[in-house]
Amino acid sequence: MLSTKKKKICEDNEEDRFSQLPEDLIHKILSFLEAKEALVNLNISTTFCETHGFVVLAPKLSNFSSSGIFPIRFGVCELQKVDIKLQDWAGVGGEQYYPPFISMLLGLGNYANNLTFDSKSIEALSKISYLLVGLPSPFYKLTNVKLPRGYKESSIPEALRNYLLGGSPKASIVT
Repeated sequence: MLSTKKKKICEDNEEDRFSQLPEDLIHKILSFLEAKEALVNLNISTTFCETHGFVVLAPKLSNFSSSGIFPIRFGVCELQKVDIKLQDWAGVGGEQYYPPFISMLLGLGNYANNLTFDSKSIEALSKISYLLVGLPSPFYKLTNVKLPRGYKESSIPEALRNYLLGGSPKASIVT
């Protein structure tokens, strides 16, 4: 029997952020953590979420796909493939949704090896590239960034290119 009372998910000195969650959600999280099969592929599709995000503790996870903008933190060694999509996403009408996109990328940064964007994602990031000027790149393990069909490396603003590739000197943009 699974007990959710006062069970710590992380054993470091960080505050127990799960104690504030509803009991049924904690149960689902802990059930997932104790599952016998390892999660290798994960796809999250959601509407805009600025305050509540996702914490993914799946050490064997290697492929992540997202549709939407949301805060996310990972407990993985690395992600081989990350696909970011905003195509057909409900929040893509207003630029007010785009700055939290930077926070989402921060959550992916230290884990992504291969990063793929759709055209709406590149459009959104290009519109807020002025916010990226001077920010350090969170992508230390990146090998390549794949652009959508029809995009060329020269069409990407310099600030965005520096943000994506700056932490991984051997990374490249592929089309």
